[in-house]
Amino acid sequence: MHVLRAEIDGRPATVEELLTTTTVNYGHFTGMTAVDGRVRGLDLHLDRLGNATKSLFGTTLDTDRVRTLLRQALSGLPGPVNARINVFPTELSWGGLGDPIDSRVLVLIRPAPEVATAPLRTRTVRYSRDAPEFKHVGTFGLFQQQRLARLAGYADVVFLDERGRLSEGSIWNLGFFDGERIVWPEADVLPGIAYQLLRRGLATLGVPETLRPVELVDLPGFRAAFFTNATTGARALSCVDEVEFAVDPDLMDLLRLAYELAPWDQV
Repeated sequence: MHVLRAEIDGRPATVEELLTTTTVNYGHFTGMTAVDGRVRGLDLHLDRLGNATKSLFGTTLDTDRVRTLLRQALSGLPGPVNARINVFPTELSWGGLGDPIDSRVLVLIRPAPEVATAPLRTRTVRYSRDAPEFKHVGTFGLFQQQRLARLAGYADVVFLDERGRLSEGSIWNLGFFDGERIVWPEADVLPGIAYQLLRRGLATLGVPETLRPVELVDLPGFRAAFFTNATTGARALSCVDEVEFAVDPDLMDLLRLAYELAPWDQV
């Protein structure tokens, strides 16, 4: 995808600086759609970056500065564009892994992808991401599983944890509708920004929801399945393995309404 801007600590990124991001598989990021310098859930994105830096690097990230860097990178771009913020080590050595790690901030701006709306056919696979609570750069396994699913005739993949519970999709959170309430699978997952915004909106609208373990035997009891991420908001699933789900237009309209209640925050 064409890159509109790539800045590290507020300056155009050089090839030498980018070497760390391509050769050191340690770091974390967040991604968002921006329109006219505004994004949804900005507080959640900044909290994600700050918390991950403290946990993974042992240092404090100045999130006000990150906001300034993002604002600068978005300046003059009307959008919609895709903004990705990577936090990566200034340097990393085997001997220094036990020490606090200094970090740098890469802001990457690209054209926003076209939003797809067709329901997804998915299959399940036993797989758990490393440190699933973080949006980190260790993505080999999840993309490999997504590729294998596509080679098998599916569009994407749903992960099963070590206990056989449904957890999350390749790059999205999973949800179901049982006819009365929204059901979120209880498992170790990345709490996506869109997922959090959607739950905020559902609470505002008074829509019943619950968080509980979901296993394969439970799938036939659901009327509909969907996923949510920052690119699509909410999108229907047409199947998980051999279990087919009818697309419920009213449900999808409700989910989109709940998601769109999230205001566009000025960066």
